[in-house]
Amino acid sequence: MNRAEKAKATLDNDFIKSAINEIREACYKNISLSAHDQADLREDLYYMLRAVAAFERVLQHHIREGKVDDLNELNIKRIMR
Repeated sequence: MNRAEKAKATLDNDFIKSAINEIREACYKNISLSAHDQADLREDLYYMLRAVAAFERVLQHHIREGKVDDLNELNIKRIMR
């Protein structure tokens, strides 16, 4: 199994899907329940949401490209958009 196939299997895995959804739901819930003076908490939750999205985008990139590129800083910035 090559990287693209492993990436697809990961994204299609029901356990991974469930975990990602639970993380998102918990972040959104905690953002909405946070007090006005909990900006640091909201920022942490925002970065957690960004990390989950980046994880998915990197795997999707591997699926599209069929191989792993050299993920240097420029490639990561391109993937993260």
